[in-house]
Amino acid sequence: MAMVSSCPNCGSLPRKDERLCPSCGWDFVARKRTTNPEVDVPAARGFDIPPARNLNEPTARGVPAPPRSYNILVVEDDEEYQELARTLLNEYVLVICPSVEEARAAMQKKSFDLILLDINFAGTSGFELIDQLKSQGLTETIPVIMCSGMTSPATRAASMERGAAGFLVKPYDGPAMQKMVKALLPPK
Repeated sequence: MAMVSSCPNCGSLPRKDERLCPSCGWDFVARKRTTNPEVDVPAARGFDIPPARNLNEPTARGVPAPPRSYNILVVEDDEEYQELARTLLNEYVLVICPSVEEARAAMQKKSFDLILLDINFAGTSGFELIDQLKSQGLTETIPVIMCSGMTSPATRAASMERGAAGFLVKPYDGPAMQKMVKALLPPK
């Protein structure tokens, strides 16, 4: 197995030759989050996982570590679009949630610099999450990019009225997506 520098799903630093991320269960070989309940993921059993090293602190040799990457929450239920986001935004730490409920839980555990939010989900909508974020005043500090295959001006307008900082039409135009994300991220 190739050594992975950090988990592409949660950003944790794996131990040498680990197949699964100890924090979120990401399978480095299959390149997806494990859904097998019989797989032993220590974090799922309540074990304390040592925190990842602070990348902004100097290393033992006194050489500063690379600057901290941006944390982006991707709320997308389609696996193909999840993989596309991983590919197009590979320079950032992505947390990918396939549902609005999982996104809410992730936001309780971690802070994000940007949210990429699909509109259509089974039983719910991305509009519910952005409405909640706006009511909490979070759309003022965390840019939200709404994504949808619906190209009507009304959908775009509804997204912007709810506090979205941007709107992307699916299928994504890779360079346009990268440019929008880069433009909306706060300076470090």
